[in-house]
Amino acid sequence: MSETYSGYSTSNSSKNINIHQKKSKFRLLNIISSTLDMMINENKDLPNYRLLLHSQKKLVFSGISLPNFSLNDYIKRIITYTKIEENTLIISLIYIDKLCQLNQLILTPYNIHRLLCSALICAIKFNEDKTFGMSYYAEIFGVSTYELNVLEYKFIEMIDFNFYINENQFVQYKNYLLKLKKMK
Repeated sequence: MSETYSGYSTSNSSKNINIHQKKSKFRLLNIISSTLDMMINENKDLPNYRLLLHSQKKLVFSGISLPNFSLNDYIKRIITYTKIEENTLIISLIYIDKLCQLNQLILTPYNIHRLLCSALICAIKFNEDKTFGMSYYAEIFGVSTYELNVLEYKFIEMIDFNFYINENQFVQYKNYLLKLKKMK
């Protein structure tokens, strides 16, 4: 049995693949959000956490107040409305890690949402074939288009305009997340 949507024919088997891909993305979402939450909580235990937090408040990524939604809900919203690929999510984590290492930043509840949307917009542009306009992404990320442009530019500047990820690094991150996925 097959159905037609927008001129394309889809069979039940292709629907099952799409459902499986969607479930896989949402499992990955849970792994990513719990990993980032764990890192944020570990950072809170750093002896100089308050000093680092204070020094990072000057950066464009730091929010004035804490968001009123969880990181998991935020990523779920992004996945739902952008249809991004799993590899793009992984690339965004690599970019966040690169930014933190190059600039001695720590992940906090005040910066993770803005860092994530900045890394994702860069990863989407780097990895995806089909993308939306910045105003669409801004609406999904919960910021203005101007603010998203500023976040993207600052993120790019802080990673020294270096989007390159070698294959070993990507595979390492992917395997780590797959290992965590199997454990859950």
